[in-house]
Amino acid sequence: MGQEIGQSSPFPPAVGYDVFSSLFHMVFRANDNSNRILYATSPDGQNWTLGPDTGQTSGAAPALVVSQGDVEHWLLLLLVFVANDPSNRILYSILDLLDDPNTRGSRYIGQLGGESAQGVSCLGLRGPGEVTVYFTANDPSNRLLEHTFIPYP
Repeated sequence: MGQEIGQSSPFPPAVGYDVFSSLFHMVFRANDNSNRILYATSPDGQNWTLGPDTGQTSGAAPALVVSQGDVEHWLLLLLVFVANDPSNRILYSILDLLDDPNTRGSRYIGQLGGESAQGVSCLGLRGPGEVTVYFTANDPSNRLLEHTFIPYP
């Protein structure tokens, strides 16, 4: 049987690992009618502490990845999620992991291209600084699609 981590959600969480700070990062949808996306960190993957409010909401499970830029030197936690409205736009925000942990906060960036989706299931890294988002088409076809971009604003 799995070990409880002190949180609950109607969807699976998305988890990433930051090798520079040796921290696990988790995002998940709140288990209530607010549809808020919550953020938590853990040094061991079992003991979680809620972090700063993402300020985002979604009717689906969010996705995340830790994105590193080699030349520009950035380390971002990229949160990708489906808009909490009928548009189903794919939106994203970033948390700069190089900012002071006591004062950093999530920054909403906007829509990912002109994309919309039923759900965002995972993110993958491609080239230096590039992120590929995989998602289910926002139509009855259930096609799996991808969109690659550089998240740093």
